[in-house]
Amino acid sequence: MKRNRRFKWPFRLKLTRRKKKLLLYVGLPVGLTMLAGLFVAVNFVVSVYPLVRIERDGVLFKFPSVVYSDWIEIKRGDFVDISHFVDVLNSSRYRKTNPDGPLQSGEYKTTPDTITIYTRSFHYPDGAYVGKPCSLTVENKKVTQIRDLGSGSSIDRLRIEPTILSTLTDDAKRVQYWVPIENIPPEVKNAIVATEDKNFFEHHGIDPFGILRALVVDIIHRRFEEGGSTITQQLVKNLFLTSRKTIGRKINEAVLTLMVEKKYTKEQILEAYLNLVYFGNAYGKNIYGVEAGARHYFGKTIDELSLAEAAMLAGIIRAPNYYSPVKQQERSEDVRDVVLKQMLKRGFITAQQCDAALKQQVSISRRQLAYAPYFVAYVEQQAHRRFSERDLYGGGLRIFTTLSAPLQSVAERNVSAQLSRFEKSGGNRSRLQVAVVSLDPKDGRIKCMLGGRDFGKSEFNRATQARRQIGSAVKPIITAVALDSPYRRGGKTYTTVSILNDRPASYRLADDTVWTPENHNGEYLGDITLRRAVAHSQNVAMVRLLEQLEPGLVIKYVEKMEVNCKPPRDLSLALGTMEASPLDLAKIYSVFASYGNRVEPKSIRYVVDKKGKVVYQESIKKKSVLHPATCYLVTDIMKSVFIEGTGISAQGLALEYPIAGKTGTTNDYTDAWFAGYSPTLVTTVWVGNDANKPIGLSGSQAALPIWTKIMEYSLTGAPRKEFSPPDGIEFASVDRETGMLATEFCTDIATEPFIKGTAPADYCSVHDKWRIVRSIRDMLFGSPKKQPERIDENPPEQPQPTKKFFGFGEGRKR
Repeated sequence: MKRNRRFKWPFRLKLTRRKKKLLLYVGLPVGLTMLAGLFVAVNFVVSVYPLVRIERDGVLFKFPSVVYSDWIEIKRGDFVDISHFVDVLNSSRYRKTNPDGPLQSGEYKTTPDTITIYTRSFHYPDGAYVGKPCSLTVENKKVTQIRDLGSGSSIDRLRIEPTILSTLTDDAKRVQYWVPIENIPPEVKNAIVATEDKNFFEHHGIDPFGILRALVVDIIHRRFEEGGSTITQQLVKNLFLTSRKTIGRKINEAVLTLMVEKKYTKEQILEAYLNLVYFGNAYGKNIYGVEAGARHYFGKTIDELSLAEAAMLAGIIRAPNYYSPVKQQERSEDVRDVVLKQMLKRGFITAQQCDAALKQQVSISRRQLAYAPYFVAYVEQQAHRRFSERDLYGGGLRIFTTLSAPLQSVAERNVSAQLSRFEKSGGNRSRLQVAVVSLDPKDGRIKCMLGGRDFGKSEFNRATQARRQIGSAVKPIITAVALDSPYRRGGKTYTTVSILNDRPASYRLADDTVWTPENHNGEYLGDITLRRAVAHSQNVAMVRLLEQLEPGLVIKYVEKMEVNCKPPRDLSLALGTMEASPLDLAKIYSVFASYGNRVEPKSIRYVVDKKGKVVYQESIKKKSVLHPATCYLVTDIMKSVFIEGTGISAQGLALEYPIAGKTGTTNDYTDAWFAGYSPTLVTTVWVGNDANKPIGLSGSQAALPIWTKIMEYSLTGAPRKEFSPPDGIEFASVDRETGMLATEFCTDIATEPFIKGTAPADYCSVHDKWRIVRSIRDMLFGSPKKQPERIDENPPEQPQPTKKFFGFGEGRKR
């Protein structure tokens, strides 16, 4: 039996006692440390790998919500004013081109009776709309034909896509839009790859030779020629790492880069990079992604960029502030040329394309990134009521609002021009503020909103949050209560020609002081009709009317309109001491414009999630709070404001279009208001200052010019509609002075509307055949003396007034 042979090592370590001790005390700890490090590294990879996500649904990337304006839809038979529609196209970033040249997406051209436009593709809440070249034939401001120039067929409608107003993120200073890789043009992708990482599609995330080569090339040329870090490395830095430059950060960067390359395709990596790369700062906003960069620097969507613009955009990435086309256009042109030559060298473009792009003059946009910021903040507030912060700031919602981008632009331009003109006179006018609200009375959709002059300096929304006394803008409310009298049981019946007493009067208050309301111009007109009292804003006549109605009744009517107002329960209400926001006042006036229907103001039409599903759609709920006939009478009286009253500076517009409105000026000219409407739009304008100090301007001086421009724009671009009389209205010819039925001897006659059964029954007794005899008597013997006005010792129930209402100089409001 053979013995087992002993195993022999191929080599044998001969260690001395000293070496054995060294191995025991040094080698063992080092080995254990290496094993521990390996364990930590493996554990890091295993635990972190599942969290490394860069796709749109990724944990570490929040997909911002996008806020849009309303879109514009044109159908056959619609009213279209060509010059007005051109302004709409310009405000929607469409570009006018040569009438003889070809059209590209986002361009248009016109003839006297035709508009040819290449609409943009867009995904609306009701489905995708494919952009196409179309022509609109307009005859007598009516669209007679819409033709698809691509197919040559006739179509029923076309749409102008909404304007992006802003994005909603948890970082208010960040502007970013996500564009799928398939929607990013090859010119943009190739320009950035050629510039930032020419071997992107070959390496595995780290390109050591590329880093060394880029360093050598940059040193030789003494300028930027090639990028150093790969696109994947840059993406990892932006998503996962801090800006600290340490050895540990470099190791983490390398490991994470390899993870990303292992987990995702090159297309997915490039999509994330193109949507996250930084393009600088503008107007206090940080710009991220190629879409935001294209919109900011060129005023175009990414798919509309030319080759030269794509190259310039790619060149900005390395040093956004240094190569900014807005700040350093010459440098940006130089870097554009470098990028184009890199693209030619890599074979992305031909020599002919390169030469053409080098010669192209690139137009730089200087438009703001965010539009209507006060409105967007209001929309964000409304959206918070329905969506969580996670969905709103990271869920990729698309919020389609009610805002009319063209009307908003008109309002902003005119506000700036008007207030700048006033501020040149100095004083408190140098700190003027403004608020504007326009809404559609039939559905409450807000079409325009300005909450101040500069959102960057003050985010306080004066259109919705500021509550100021409304002055004589309250008079139509009191008038409505009076004219609604035929529908109430008992009491006096009022009509548009009811006679009011506009003579000085005083009232003894509870503290035994005497309050004497005054007319704004110090003139008193004696016996006047209700129509004339409102048109000329006569305070004393309205105080007497409120005394007859009682303030409590007016308050009940205001409460039915469900506005955030608490009118005072005393006669000062007739002077406009009621406080309201511009939005509240617009809501009240919309009741008149909609024949008594109250609708809640709306700012959001649709909300669509990132999968294209509609998750919210507006609902319109109406509630009748006032009789249609009453509203028609109020509107008819308010039309007189422009013909003979405090709004006469807008008489030209009133003679051409149906409009109704009322000025409002508070004590010492502190607040200037104008509120009014057409059948399709209610607009309220307030001008004042945040310090609540006098501005020395009335409502007709400060607010009416702004209101007029906004309304004129809306009326010229829409079909004409009238304030049609509803059921229950009859007409009669009356004497404008006496309010009685006109005779053949009356010289100032008007056709007045009345609620059926309320027209005067008696004929005018002043203008008759005996008027000459009375005139001679008055000249010879003088007119009969009138009794002096009494001090009313028992006014309607009212609380102890304050100096705010009844102090010195507080009697005049208009």
